[in-house]
Amino acid sequence: KNLFKLQENLINKVFELFEQPVSEEQDYKITTNIISQEASELYSKGIMYLYEKNMIDEAINCFKKTINIESKYVDAYLELGRAYIRNNSDILAFKTFFSALNNCDTYNIIYQKNTATIYNEIANLYKNHKDYDSALIYYNKSCNILIDYGDEFQLSLINCNLANIYQKLFLY
Repeated sequence: KNLFKLQENLINKVFELFEQPVSEEQDYKITTNIISQEASELYSKGIMYLYEKNMIDEAINCFKKTINIESKYVDAYLELGRAYIRNNSDILAFKTFFSALNNCDTYNIIYQKNTATIYNEIANLYKNHKDYDSALIYYNKSCNILIDYGDEFQLSLINCNLANIYQKLFLY
């Protein structure tokens, strides 16, 4: 229930920011896109396994089941990719992050911060594999969203990553 309340609060704040009242039609579209309780519980369980118990395989299974139930649940893709990274399965992490970009409504203003985070995770993977050109592309994509979104903290972290890459490439 807390997740539903948080989602509802976020949606209301987004509409307040744009000073657009929510019409009945928009309200219907928003409420019909709410994540099912089963998917929400599996996702929460996956988070617990991944971050509290360090049970990576169990977390991966929870996130996969969540995605099977709610194929457009961006957060589940994001955490599945992160679980794969912790499991040293970078190729599966890449596939998961790109699946999130292909399968989810990542261009929806409500999910823009998640899209920026996915781009950042992809860039980190490229950086770790020393593919700096690709990393720069995805860090810049993330930055462009975060500038519009106004997340200065996350933007500063990405700028540190960019500076690190430019230093390695001697482009500073």
